[in-house]
This record gives sequence, C-alpha cells and structure tokens, in this order.
Amino acid sequence: FGPLPFGNPALYFATQAPFHMGFYHQSWLIYKAAPFVQRTYPLMRIQQYSSLATLAFRTGHGYWGWRFTGLALHYVQDLTQTYHANLAPGDSTFRMISANVLAMAGLPRQRDDLIVLLSNRHLALEKYQNERLLAAARAAQDTPLESALRRSERDASYPAWSDLYPRDVVASQSSAAGVRTAAAIVAAMPPGFVSDPSFDFGVKESGIDLTAAMAKQDPARRAELDALVAELLENFGSHSRNTIRGVLKAGARP
Repeated sequence: FGPLPFGNPALYFATQAPFHMGFYHQSWLIYKAAPFVQRTYPLMRIQQYSSLATLAFRTGHGYWGWRFTGLALHYVQDLTQTYHANLAPGDSTFRMISANVLAMAGLPRQRDDLIVLLSNRHLALEKYQNERLLAAARAAQDTPLESALRRSERDASYPAWSDLYPRDVVASQSSAAGVRTAAAIVAAMPPGFVSDPSFDFGVKESGIDLTAAMAKQDPARRAELDALVAELLENFGSHSRNTIRGVLKAGARP
C-alpha cells in the first residue's frame, strides 16, 4: 500500500491507521491541500469481509459466516470512533491547512504538535472507555455504558444496510460529533495528557492509570464526558446490530 499517508509514526501500530480510519466528510479544501488523507481503506475491508460472510452464510458455512461478519464489524465499529472519522476534531480547516503549508516550507513544528495532540486525545478517549468497561465487567456491574450498548430503540431510525452505510451513516455521524467530543475531552481530562504536545500519550500509555487521574478532575466535567461516551457507545451498538442484520439478509439461502 506504499508509504504511511498519515498518523503518528512514533507509535508501533501507526500503520493500522489508514485501514481503520475514513475521513470522508472533510472540507474540500482539506482534500486539495492534503490529498493523502483520502488514502484510507476501511470501506475496502468492510466490503471484503461482509462479502465473504455473505458467501459463507449463503453456502451453508455458518462458522465462517460469523467469523467474517466479526471481521467486517471491527472496521464498521472503528468508524463510530470520532477520531477515526474526523481528521482533526475541534480544529479548523484553516489551522490544518496552515500547519501543513508550514511543514512543506520546512517548519513542521505546528503540524507535528497537532498530530501529537490529536493522537493523545484519540488514545486517551479509547483508554478511558476501555478502563470504564473493564472495571464494570470485573465488578459485575451494569453501568450506563453497558445499557447504552444494548439500547436498540434507535436501530430502525437509520437507513437499511448497504455498501455505503459505513461511509454515509456511520462515519458521517461520528465525524459530526467531532467538535463536542474534543471539547469534552479537553474539559474533563488532565491537561498534561490531552493539551501538551510535548507529552506523547501513546508512548507512555501502559504506565497511565487514567481512571485514577480522572478521579481528581471536576466531577461535572467528568459527567459530561461520561454522557458523551455513552452516546458514542449507543451508536456503536446500533451500527453493529444493523451491520449484522444486513449481512444476514444478504446471506440468506434461496
């Protein structure tokens, strides 16, 4: 697939980024100034695995039908993460373009700082979600996050599954939540983790107890972030179920 088109090369998993992110709803100016952000492949992966799942179900191979459905789901679910569908949540088109122009002129600091901050907020959000869900599971607690994942009332409000559902529905929704998501993260989380470009969260993540750090933050801001996380997980649940429904319908035997 060629050189890494974008991402934080300091992270060992940097090459995953183009396969798990889809920036389909940016300003046309972004695509003109930075055409490399269009080199993303989640739709390809979803098409590959959902088609294999459909074929497996249609020909009576239920085991492989579910295995391939799970692989397709992985990429659909990634697009429900705001930082996988919006190039720079909370940052203006002007700031992104100016940072890239300066980097092309030999002054990369603004661009590099922006990349680190985006990476830090992205990873901090995922770590916080992960720690909250794991803590609830270990304590056998049913929290608002689990309830949000199960909530199915909105499933039918979305269009029927199609090849473009991941782009036009899933990524569109999560991209639109970018400004709110970035604002909630910056307001609720320790500034050293999400507002300091000299700190690389991804490099030091294994040694960070984010739950303990968050306990010292403003409870009202933390509650706002928790409500946002629940909303994102509700979307995650709905789109997961709708994907499964679409694959099963397409894979129904004659």
